[in-house]
Amino acid sequence: MSLRGKFAAYKAKASQNSTITIRPELISAWACFFLVLLIVFCSSYWVMRIARIVFPPQVSAKGVVFYEAASNLRVRSLFGEKAFDPSRLVLRGVVITGTEAGANQGMALIEADGKPSETLSVGEMMSPGIRLEKISPESVVVRYQGKSYELQQSRY
Repeated sequence: MSLRGKFAAYKAKASQNSTITIRPELISAWACFFLVLLIVFCSSYWVMRIARIVFPPQVSAKGVVFYEAASNLRVRSLFGEKAFDPSRLVLRGVVITGTEAGANQGMALIEADGKPSETLSVGEMMSPGIRLEKISPESVVVRYQGKSYELQQSRY
C-alpha cells in the first residue's frame, strides 16, 4: 500500500470516529500545569508585595529623597564635618571690575583649608556652601549658613 493509500485509510477511519476521547492522564497533566502556574503567580505576587520598597512622595530635581534629617547640624557631625571656622578661609586677592547699584562688582581669590584657591564672583558659591556677598578693595564678606563673615586680605 502506498503512502497515499495509508493516508486515505486513516482519513476515512478518523471521519467515522469523530468523537473526542478524554483521557484521564491528559486531564490530570493539564490540571497540574495550571495549579503550578497559579502557585508561581501567587507566590511571586506575595514576595513582591512583602519585599517592596516604599518611596516617599517628595521628589526633588535630583531624584527621590530617601531620608531627610531633622537637623543639618546633627548629620554633619555624624559624618565628621567640622564646625565652620572663618579662620580656615584666607583671602588671597580681590579684583574690582566695576560698581553696580552702589555695590562693587568683581572677583575674589579665596583659599579654604589649604586647598588650591578658588575664584569667585559676587553671588557665587564655593564648595563647603560659602557664598561671596560683597567685595571691597581690602576685604570681602562671605555668608555661610545665614551668618556673614568678613575676610581681610592677608599681607605677606
